[in-house]
Amino acid sequence: MNSKRGPYQKQPPVISKAFDPAKPLSQAAFSSLLGLNKSSAHRGVENKIIFAESDSTIIPAKNSVYIIKHLLSKKSLLHADPVRRERNFQILHALNSNTKLPAIPEPFAVEKMKVSDEDNFYYYDIGTFPDDESEFMPLLQYGIFPGGESEILVYPNSETVTAVTLKNKLVEIHVDSYRVTEPLFMCLK
Repeated sequence: MNSKRGPYQKQPPVISKAFDPAKPLSQAAFSSLLGLNKSSAHRGVENKIIFAESDSTIIPAKNSVYIIKHLLSKKSLLHADPVRRERNFQILHALNSNTKLPAIPEPFAVEKMKVSDEDNFYYYDIGTFPDDESEFMPLLQYGIFPGGESEILVYPNSETVTAVTLKNKLVEIHVDSYRVTEPLFMCLK
C-alpha cells in the first residue's frame, strides 16, 4: 500500500453553508470549515488551543488567531485546490471584516432539501449561473413542508418566470417561453 501523500490528495469538501463568524459551530462543523479531522478540533479544545463555549460549541470570531494561522499555513496553502483556497480566503475576509459569508450554491436536488417543521423553516434560492464567469442568479425561493406541500416565491424579474411542479416537487423552470436547460443550483437561505 502506498502511503505517500502528495499535493493532489483528496480534498475535504468545501463548505457550502453560509458562514457567520459570530455564530457558534459544533466541533464537527468547525473541523469541516477548516478541513481538519474532527479529532484535531477536539484535541485543540482539550488543550485550550481552540476556545470552546460551555456547551462545547466554537465561535469562530473568538478563535480567529487559530483560524488565520491554520488557513495561512504553508501546508494549507500548498495542498488546497483552487476552489478550497478561494473559500479559505473568503473565510479570512469574513473574519477580518466581521461580515457573513453567503452559502455556496450546490446542484439542485429535491432529495437533499430539508423539510420545514413547526420550529424551523428552510427556504432555498433556486437559480443558475448564466455565464461561466457570472455570479449565482436566483430565480425563485422554494420551501418544502410536511405532508408534501411546497411553497414557491418567484423573484421579480424583467422576464416572466414560471415554476413547474409535479406532485408538489419542482421539476422545471421556464423564463418567458424558454425552458431553463442549464443546470439548476440551490442555496439554503
